[in-house]
Amino acid sequence: MQEGWKFWVDVVIAIGTLAAVVVALFGEWLRARMFTPKLTLTLASPRGDPTPVTVPAPNGTSRVEQARYYRLRVSNQVPWPKATQLGFNSFVSRSLGPMAGYN
Repeated sequence: MQEGWKFWVDVVIAIGTLAAVVVALFGEWLRARMFTPKLTLTLASPRGDPTPVTVPAPNGTSRVEQARYYRLRVSNQVPWPKATQLGFNSFVSRSLGPMAGYN
């Protein structure tokens, strides 16, 4: 009976050793697939912050135009894992106003 008990202890030790090897080899990959951050992107102000901007012309003169800056807030909906190395790409969008001028 002693040998049967010893056999099951050895089986548990072998399974634990194999599990440790799998975690050591693939732990980062498993964690990246199973536990991902849940990010949301929101506008701090939907209308943006109106700001005067000086625009240079090719002939050397400049004029002041009205621009809008939008502040974005990125938040993580889960406490773990932390999001690192975030990237954000933006683009400029202009709309044609009622007097055929750009807004």
